[in-house]
Amino acid sequence: MSEYADLILLSNCIFTATEEIPFSGYIAIKNDRILSIGKGLAPTELIGTNTKYLDYGNKTITPGFSDVHCFFTGYSVGFVGIDLSAATSQEDILNSIKEYAKGIPADKPILGHGWNSDTIQPDGTDLLDEAFSTRPVLLFAKGCETCWMNQVAINRYQFTPETCYPESYVRFLPDLLGDKDFIIPEFKRYIKMMNSKGITSIKEMGFDDFYGFTDILAELESENALTIRVNFMSQPVAEPFNLSYGKEMREKFKGEFVRFSGYNQITDGSISELCGDLKKPYSCADTTCAQRH
Repeated sequence: MSEYADLILLSNCIFTATEEIPFSGYIAIKNDRILSIGKGLAPTELIGTNTKYLDYGNKTITPGFSDVHCFFTGYSVGFVGIDLSAATSQEDILNSIKEYAKGIPADKPILGHGWNSDTIQPDGTDLLDEAFSTRPVLLFAKGCETCWMNQVAINRYQFTPETCYPESYVRFLPDLLGDKDFIIPEFKRYIKMMNSKGITSIKEMGFDDFYGFTDILAELESENALTIRVNFMSQPVAEPFNLSYGKEMREKFKGEFVRFSGYNQITDGSISELCGDLKKPYSCADTTCAQRH
């Protein structure tokens, strides 16, 4: 296969972050990979008849950026299961998930996303309980600030619509991250979206032992399928700090794309609930942190 570059970027100001001073030179790209970076003109062996040039003059070209707070796990619940964004009532949602349930294995929970909590305000669990008395139903609203659940889901996952946030729905994560048919394509879509924003590395948060997602990361790295570097941490939520797990992950991931970077512990809370610990009082309340524990 030809190693001719598809594209060569030229600039008088290339900053690689491995050197303190920008330089004048080129970046050669093939498909979605950088073939080489150098000072001066691109070597002739990289230039084919179909190679294109983009000359940015004195504009700066930098490496990709790092995202430290999107977190794929929380992002992915906004796309899980059936899309309910077109629903205009509880009945619409109920009819949609009844049809959806017919097409998925009977042992899987019924999941959905995207319904509008401003216009649809479910009244308890009765409607879902009547339709699904033995099967968990968990439907995330648009923005994932709340959800609609039946009693089976509440009992199984041990949270309620009033506490619909990642640390609370930690017991749902094995079902989410363990569904390879959903989570692998969704993660690939996520990193492609991140790449489109110029992101080439992420800090990822994995609660406890990440519920098997590290095996997926290892698989994708071995397949050379990652276009983003993943530095993941363990945040103790359902379990205490697991130092053995950290040592195992440090030994497991020594490649270029996936690394274990330690532990995370949150000691304050959400800004929207006035529980983020600020240096100065909130503009809407006389407190720097309303969290009491």
